[in-house]
Amino acid sequence: MSSSTKAHFLAVRDALDLVDVEAVDAFINWLQHGHGTTYIAGNGGSAANASHLALHLVLSGRKAVSLTDNGPLFSAMANDLGYSASMSPGIFKGWEERNNDLLVVLSCSGTSANVIEFAGMLPVGLVGGILGPRRHTGPVQVKGAYMLHVEGSEDFGVIEDVQSAIIHAVAAAL
Repeated sequence: MSSSTKAHFLAVRDALDLVDVEAVDAFINWLQHGHGTTYIAGNGGSAANASHLALHLVLSGRKAVSLTDNGPLFSAMANDLGYSASMSPGIFKGWEERNNDLLVVLSCSGTSANVIEFAGMLPVGLVGGILGPRRHTGPVQVKGAYMLHVEGSEDFGVIEDVQSAIIHAVAAAL
Protein backbone atom coordinates (compact mmCIF):
# COMPACT_ATOMS: atom_id res chain seq x y z
CA MET A 1 0.00 0.00 0.00
CA SER A 2 1.42 3.38 -0.96
CA SER A 3 2.03 5.95 1.73
CA SER A 4 -0.62 8.30 0.28
CA THR A 5 -3.22 5.51 0.22
CA LYS A 6 -2.44 4.57 3.81
CA ALA A 7 -2.51 8.24 4.85
CA HIS A 8 -5.96 8.66 3.30
CA PHE A 9 -7.34 5.56 5.02
CA LEU A 10 -5.90 6.70 8.34
CA ALA A 11 -7.42 10.17 7.89
CA VAL A 12 -10.84 8.62 7.16
CA ARG A 13 -10.51 6.36 10.21
CA ASP A 14 -9.59 9.32 12.40
CA ALA A 15 -12.53 11.35 11.08
CA LEU A 16 -14.91 8.41 11.60
CA ASP A 17 -13.71 8.17 15.21
CA LEU A 18 -14.93 11.76 15.69
CA VAL A 19 -18.44 11.19 14.29
CA ASP A 20 -21.09 12.02 16.87
CA VAL A 21 -23.13 8.79 16.86
CA GLU A 22 -25.95 10.41 18.84
CA ALA A 23 -26.18 13.15 16.20
CA VAL A 24 -26.33 10.48 13.48
CA ASP A 25 -29.16 8.75 15.38
CA ALA A 26 -31.02 12.07 15.71
CA PHE A 27 -30.52 12.69 11.98
CA ILE A 28 -31.92 9.22 11.20
CA ASN A 29 -34.90 9.85 13.50
CA TRP A 30 -35.53 13.19 11.76
CA LEU A 31 -35.44 11.46 8.36
CA GLN A 32 -37.84 8.77 9.58
CA HIS A 33 -40.42 11.38 10.59
CA GLY A 34 -40.53 13.09 7.20
CA HIS A 35 -43.55 11.60 5.45
CA GLY A 36 -43.34 13.55 2.21
CA THR A 37 -40.47 13.74 -0.24
CA THR A 38 -36.87 14.16 0.89
CA TYR A 39 -34.93 16.43 -1.46
CA ILE A 40 -31.14 16.13 -1.31
CA ALA A 41 -28.69 18.79 -2.47
CA GLY A 42 -24.94 18.74 -2.99
CA ASN A 43 -22.18 19.67 -5.42
CA GLY A 44 -19.36 17.55 -6.85
CA GLY A 45 -18.63 14.52 -4.67
CA SER A 46 -21.42 15.63 -2.32
CA ALA A 47 -23.81 15.52 -5.32
CA ALA A 48 -22.74 11.91 -5.89
CA ASN A 49 -23.42 11.22 -2.22
CA ALA A 50 -26.81 12.97 -2.57
CA SER A 51 -27.70 10.42 -5.27
CA HIS A 52 -26.39 7.68 -2.99
CA LEU A 53 -28.61 8.81 -0.09
CA ALA A 54 -31.63 9.17 -2.40
CA LEU A 55 -31.08 5.58 -3.58
CA HIS A 56 -31.11 4.21 -0.04
CA LEU A 57 -34.16 6.24 0.96
CA VAL A 58 -36.08 5.01 -2.10
CA LEU A 59 -35.01 1.42 -1.45
CA SER A 60 -36.40 1.78 2.08
CA GLY A 61 -39.79 2.81 0.67
CA ARG A 62 -39.46 6.58 1.05
CA LYS A 63 -39.83 9.25 -1.61
CA ALA A 64 -36.50 10.94 -2.32
CA VAL A 65 -34.98 13.10 -5.06
CA SER A 66 -31.37 14.15 -5.54
CA LEU A 67 -31.62 17.66 -6.97
CA THR A 68 -28.59 17.27 -9.23
CA ASP A 69 -29.69 14.01 -10.86
CA ASN A 70 -31.63 15.86 -13.55
CA GLY A 71 -28.69 17.36 -15.46
CA PRO A 72 -30.75 19.28 -18.02
CA LEU A 73 -32.93 20.92 -15.35
CA PHE A 74 -29.96 21.69 -13.10
CA SER A 75 -27.93 23.26 -15.92
CA ALA A 76 -30.93 25.20 -17.26
CA MET A 77 -31.60 26.67 -13.82
CA ALA A 78 -27.92 27.59 -13.45
CA ASN A 79 -27.83 29.11 -16.94
CA ASP A 80 -31.14 30.98 -16.78
CA LEU A 81 -31.22 32.07 -13.14
CA GLY A 82 -27.55 31.92 -12.10
CA TYR A 83 -25.65 29.16 -10.36
CA SER A 84 -26.76 30.22 -6.88
CA ALA A 85 -30.38 29.54 -7.94
CA SER A 86 -29.66 26.15 -9.53
CA MET A 87 -31.41 24.30 -6.69
CA SER A 88 -33.98 26.99 -5.98
CA PRO A 89 -37.20 25.84 -4.34
CA GLY A 90 -38.97 27.98 -6.93
CA ILE A 91 -38.90 24.91 -9.16
CA PHE A 92 -41.00 23.10 -6.56
CA LYS A 93 -44.37 24.81 -6.64
CA GLY A 94 -46.23 24.60 -3.36
CA TRP A 95 -43.13 23.79 -1.26
CA GLU A 96 -44.38 26.03 1.55
CA GLU A 97 -47.63 24.06 1.84
CA ARG A 98 -45.85 20.71 1.97
CA ASN A 99 -44.38 20.97 5.44
CA ASN A 100 -43.76 17.24 5.62
CA ASP A 101 -41.11 17.40 2.88
CA LEU A 102 -37.48 17.58 3.96
CA LEU A 103 -34.27 18.97 2.50
CA VAL A 104 -30.94 17.28 3.20
CA VAL A 105 -27.83 19.31 2.40
CA LEU A 106 -24.47 17.65 1.75
CA SER A 107 -21.53 20.04 1.63
CA CYS A 108 -17.86 19.69 2.43
CA SER A 109 -17.40 23.43 2.86
CA GLY A 110 -20.85 24.68 3.86
CA THR A 111 -20.27 27.62 1.51
CA SER A 112 -21.78 26.51 -1.81
CA ALA A 113 -23.98 29.40 -2.97
CA ASN A 114 -26.65 27.22 -4.59
CA VAL A 115 -26.99 24.93 -1.57
CA ILE A 116 -27.02 27.84 0.89
CA GLU A 117 -29.64 29.75 -1.09
CA PHE A 118 -31.93 26.73 -1.24
CA ALA A 119 -31.49 25.82 2.42
CA GLY A 120 -31.89 29.43 3.53
CA MET A 121 -35.31 29.75 1.94
CA LEU A 122 -36.83 26.93 3.98
CA PRO A 123 -37.89 26.68 7.61
CA VAL A 124 -34.97 25.42 9.71
CA GLY A 125 -36.94 22.41 10.95
CA LEU A 126 -37.19 21.08 7.39
CA VAL A 127 -33.45 21.25 6.69
CA GLY A 128 -30.79 18.76 7.75
CA GLY A 129 -27.38 17.92 6.45
CA ILE A 130 -23.95 16.40 6.59
CA LEU A 131 -21.40 19.19 6.40
CA GLY A 132 -17.68 19.73 6.69
CA PRO A 133 -15.98 20.89 9.91
CA ARG A 134 -17.70 23.41 12.18
CA ARG A 135 -14.56 25.47 12.28
CA HIS A 136 -14.73 26.21 8.56
CA THR A 137 -14.42 29.96 8.15
CA GLY A 138 -16.46 30.39 4.96
CA PRO A 139 -18.66 33.46 4.52
CA VAL A 140 -21.93 31.65 5.25
CA GLN A 141 -22.78 28.41 6.98
CA VAL A 142 -25.80 26.26 6.18
CA LYS A 143 -28.12 26.10 9.17
CA GLY A 144 -30.75 23.48 9.87
CA ALA A 145 -32.54 21.31 12.36
CA TYR A 146 -30.16 18.37 12.23
CA MET A 147 -26.67 19.13 10.99
CA LEU A 148 -23.89 16.60 11.31
CA HIS A 149 -20.39 17.96 11.01
CA VAL A 150 -17.49 15.84 9.79
CA GLU A 151 -14.62 16.86 12.05
CA GLY A 152 -10.95 16.00 11.94
CA SER A 153 -10.17 16.86 8.33
CA GLU A 154 -10.38 19.69 5.83
CA ASP A 155 -9.80 17.21 2.98
CA PHE A 156 -12.93 16.98 0.83
CA GLY A 157 -12.16 13.34 -0.06
CA VAL A 158 -12.09 12.40 3.62
CA ILE A 159 -15.28 14.36 4.31
CA GLU A 160 -17.06 12.69 1.36
CA ASP A 161 -15.94 9.25 2.56
CA VAL A 162 -17.38 9.98 6.00
CA GLN A 163 -20.59 11.29 4.37
CA SER A 164 -20.83 7.93 2.61
CA ALA A 165 -20.30 6.01 5.86
CA ILE A 166 -23.09 8.03 7.50
CA ILE A 167 -25.33 7.31 4.51
CA HIS A 168 -24.69 3.58 5.01
CA ALA A 169 -25.59 3.96 8.70
CA VAL A 170 -28.84 5.64 7.63
CA ALA A 171 -29.54 2.80 5.19
CA ALA A 172 -28.89 0.17 7.86
CA ALA A 173 -31.27 1.92 10.27
CA LEU A 174 -34.11 2.30 7.78
